[in-house]
Amino acid sequence: MEQKKLIDIFDKIFSTGVHLKPVECIINGEKQWRWVAVGFEDETFFEGEIIDVYDFADSFEGLILNENE
Repeated sequence: MEQKKLIDIFDKIFSTGVHLKPVECIINGEKQWRWVAVGFEDETFFEGEIIDVYDFADSFEGLILNENE
């Protein structure tokens, strides 16, 4: 019988165009584990248009590259 490879909470996985990491969070008062994007590859789109994004920022507004930068 084939065994599934177990991953550690510090591991990352890759899905088409995005690196994901498991993160424990509280949603609606319940503790859950969710996959959170921690890095991007290739192009990122919003409403059909290519946009440039940062992997992380100190604010929500800082996640999108401003055209004036």
